[in-house]
Amino acid sequence: MRRHRIALQGSRLIAGRSLADPVPDSAPWSGKCDVVIIGGGIVGTCVALYLAERGVDVVLLEKGVIAGEASGRAVGFVDSVMMAREKQAAIRCSKTLWADLDRRCGGAPGYRQSGLVFALHRESDLQAAAGWINRMGPETDARLLTPLETERILPGTDAAQYRGALHVPSDGHAEPRRAAPAIAREAIRLGARVFQQCAARRIVTQDRRVRGVETERGLIRCDQVVVTAGVWTSLILRILGVDVPQLYGFATASEVASAPLSAQIGGSAGGVAFRPTSDGTHVVGPHLSLAPVTPAGLRNALRFRHVLRRLGHVVDLAPSLSHYGFMRRAEHWTGTGPSPFEGCRILEPERRRYSEFAALNGLAKTFRGGEEARLVRSWGGALATTPDNMPIIGPVPGYPQIQLACGMYYGFTFGPVAAALIASGLLQDVPPTDPTPFALERLLDGRPIRYMP
Repeated sequence: MRRHRIALQGSRLIAGRSLADPVPDSAPWSGKCDVVIIGGGIVGTCVALYLAERGVDVVLLEKGVIAGEASGRAVGFVDSVMMAREKQAAIRCSKTLWADLDRRCGGAPGYRQSGLVFALHRESDLQAAAGWINRMGPETDARLLTPLETERILPGTDAAQYRGALHVPSDGHAEPRRAAPAIAREAIRLGARVFQQCAARRIVTQDRRVRGVETERGLIRCDQVVVTAGVWTSLILRILGVDVPQLYGFATASEVASAPLSAQIGGSAGGVAFRPTSDGTHVVGPHLSLAPVTPAGLRNALRFRHVLRRLGHVVDLAPSLSHYGFMRRAEHWTGTGPSPFEGCRILEPERRRYSEFAALNGLAKTFRGGEEARLVRSWGGALATTPDNMPIIGPVPGYPQIQLACGMYYGFTFGPVAAALIASGLLQDVPPTDPTPFALERLLDGRPIRYMP
């Protein structure tokens, strides 16, 4: 593990703007429903769809716009590469759900199970990949490629650069700018009500039972609440005295044109992740993230030591007085009056110019021939993880009427299955996969924390 570097640019918050397709609000305001969902990303919109199709009166609240934050800014991989066995059943379930969502939404989410290829540069990388395949056994369709096979599947590369590659045919990608908006529109068609530019200020409880959600437009009475608010989840539940440990970071991604990349398959090579888009361009991003210094981050540094140790080579610390001050004020908000969520409708960090350079330079060094990649645009986005790098999905301890899904470092991979697990819990159905590994209790009951890749 290398020491964490200090980055002086990239964690400042800027005036947020959405990259996602617009979604119209669905209905006149109403002060009563069965379930309120807080957060309009990929998980929240899927929960709304799964509940609406079962006849549940559901309201989705989004402080900004649908997919305005992480769910509209991701690279979009739906993958299983080098992940722990404890995650694999959920990932397989999520791939099935993605295919169904794409069909139901007329192909708008852009899900393609086209495979992903991860080039391996060192002998140690090759050995690690071989070991992972052996541990997964029949649970994965992954296979190792020779350098020549790598060159054929990734045209423009030089076989001499690699020891080989890891190819997973069942992995793929979706379109972040279009997926959650398309799912939200389908949920609306089935009866869900979606209200944007409407922050949920606090969950109203009495004797640990949900009574409603106080919003900037007024109170919505409900029996159950689902919190799928990304990096804001911890702040929402903090008012109830619930500890939801998350550490979030920022990454820069770029859209490029004329890149010498395959139009059929995505993956990673030369330290750069890439995937084709439905518009004929590519989304690319280096394996580099920033960890902003926040009050919660400082308090939880010891709890996150395993994550920081494992991710230290791709994460730089990024102090920002304005960002730190905003989060400090947010933590001291008491639940009355305008909320910090209204002060940041769309969380957008400034794009990191070093990441732009690293992505374009990595492409130039790795893929030869054709035109030089042309930068179309770049953006920053947030991603969150937990002390063991496993998502948190399920009921809140002490508040069984509140469900949450957060800490999804691989949000597009886990989004649909997280939503299906939440929906099954609310409807008292059989869960689509074992929810036990994702329960919040595992991080609060004192059991040893083990990092899950």
